[in-house]
Amino acid sequence: ATSKSATGYSPFQLAYGIDPVLPIEFDIPTVRVMENERMDKSDSVKERLVHLHLLEEMREIAKDTRYKKKMKQKEYFDQKIRWSPFH
Repeated sequence: ATSKSATGYSPFQLAYGIDPVLPIEFDIPTVRVMENERMDKSDSVKERLVHLHLLEEMREIAKDTRYKKKMKQKEYFDQKIRWSPFH
C-alpha cells in the first residue's frame, strides 16, 4: 500500500494497523503470508494484539506529521501575503 506523504502511512495501515495482503499473495505466497500460515491461533492472536496496540501510536505519529506539514505549508503561504492598510 502506498503511504500518504501527509501522514507517512497508507489509509489501510491507519485503519487496521497492518499492511494489506494482496490476493496474489495467496497464489504466490510471500514470506509474510507463509509466516502467518505457520503460526498457531494463539500466536496469531498475540501478534494481532501487538499490531492493534501499535495502531494508536501510528495514528498519533500520523496526526503529528500531518500537523507539521500543515504548519509548513501555512508558513510558505504566509510569506507571500502582502499586507495593505484598509481604507
